[in-house]
Amino acid sequence: MTDAPARPVRVVQVLWRLSRLGGVQTVVRTLCDRLDPAQVQTLVVTARPRLDDDGLDELGVEVTGLGHGGSTLGIGRRLRLMWAVARVVRRQRGDVAQLHSGTLWLGMAIPIVSWGTRCLIEVHDAPGSGRHGRLTDQLEKWWAKAVRARVVCHSTSVADAVVRHWGIPRSRVELIPVAVDLSHVGDPGTAPGPPGTLRVLAVGRLVASKRFDLAITAVADAPGVHLDIVGEGPEHQRLAELARSLAVSDRVRLVGSCGPEDLAAAMGHCDVVLSASDYEGFGLVLVEAMAAGRPVVATAVGGVTDIVLDGVTGRLVPAGDVAGLRGALVDLRDDPDLRRRLGTAGRRRVEEHFDVATMVAGFVACYRVLAR
Repeated sequence: MTDAPARPVRVVQVLWRLSRLGGVQTVVRTLCDRLDPAQVQTLVVTARPRLDDDGLDELGVEVTGLGHGGSTLGIGRRLRLMWAVARVVRRQRGDVAQLHSGTLWLGMAIPIVSWGTRCLIEVHDAPGSGRHGRLTDQLEKWWAKAVRARVVCHSTSVADAVVRHWGIPRSRVELIPVAVDLSHVGDPGTAPGPPGTLRVLAVGRLVASKRFDLAITAVADAPGVHLDIVGEGPEHQRLAELARSLAVSDRVRLVGSCGPEDLAAAMGHCDVVLSASDYEGFGLVLVEAMAAGRPVVATAVGGVTDIVLDGVTGRLVPAGDVAGLRGALVDLRDDPDLRRRLGTAGRRRVEEHFDVATMVAGFVACYRVLAR
């Protein structure tokens, strides 16, 4: 008599919103697309309603939107959302609820209402980094320890911070780098641009921690270097004024946000991707740049040091080092062969270390451990 095949693990992804852009959303959408339904049945519950712009029907999984459309969240509304999430997880008979740092509170009632469901926390930013506030860090630490949750981190720096700040045993912390689906990237072309010119791309939300001001300042003293900044946020006006004050509005463009297809096209038309951030939990844009065969110039912060090999796939400089950023850009401006070597090595590194199949297998292993 043979054993019956194991049934699929039922995993419920709990998010605020499953949009097309963002690190959290990229991971979840990739899992929805690539997980084998014979091994893992994926369901999604979001606090926000189902929005047409998010393209949820194309995911091929059940998505429950709880309909929160307001901009404010009082205690009463938070409690109602918590209980609503927990009831959905119980109704869907979830074996595992996958929660995310910053919005972990959405799933805090799950162990009470759906007592057979185990919790997996995906931590995107290091506790103590200030990304979510001290109170949120403390609440997530307490809850993670209380329910003996398993934790997934995407970079060494975040994993180390979870162990240090939360007191979670290293044996319960998994390191799974975010991956890029190379089948959607294709073979990288030769980076355009003759010696003496350089097209630089910087991508991210326009907030102070991303330090786009340093990127603009670095470009200002580097003739022939042109910078496109993709993203939106509260720093837009200040950055535009900085470009005008430095007389580089003709070489610096704030192009606003764009969809995945347009971003991929922008990667293909630049020579270098630049990140001047003070902090990065991972740095998915840099993996995407390397997948496109583009060298990276970045500050050596957080998860960036797991991705970029200095002098091999790009150049790393200390945080806040404008002169270092400028020098790296000038070197790449003047040496197309160096750009090609770094870009080729970057593509190879993505193929070897940031493969989607490896990321998916890592999550499946976590689900299986929790569902035992």
